[in-house]
Amino acid sequence: MTETSNTKANELERVMWEKGKYWVIDFVKPNGRTQLNDNTLEEVREEYNNQDIHIYTYAEYQREIEKLEKLDYLDPPAEIIDEERYEDQLGVLPPCRWHAYSGVQFFHISERITGNIVSWYAKCGNEFKHFYGQANMSDEDLLSKFKGE
Repeated sequence: MTETSNTKANELERVMWEKGKYWVIDFVKPNGRTQLNDNTLEEVREEYNNQDIHIYTYAEYQREIEKLEKLDYLDPPAEIIDEERYEDQLGVLPPCRWHAYSGVQFFHISERITGNIVSWYAKCGNEFKHFYGQANMSDEDLLSKFKGE
């Protein structure tokens, strides 16, 4: 990166965001206005008819997103699915990390749900499961999630 692009990136380290959503509304320039439309916070709140929109640092936003991902995707247990759904998902896109570990076949869909969260599918004998997890989960963590531990 050039010095100019580093400066530009540092200038846009704040975002307008509504807690609980997975996307930012816009980046905020040093003058407090949005990058895209040059709106103030009040103008954005009026446009969205939402007083819950606030300005956060990008780091704060990232920390909140990680909490949201854990609550929405990482905490729930694996769900039992049928063989047809497993086979359908195996054929949707080229599977990622398709492998067997400790007698269980695992793969995840290449498309991300959000951030590094993906849909994992697992098969052991006649048992099929689906769960959400990090794309880079270890084999031990995959097995643990499959077993419901």
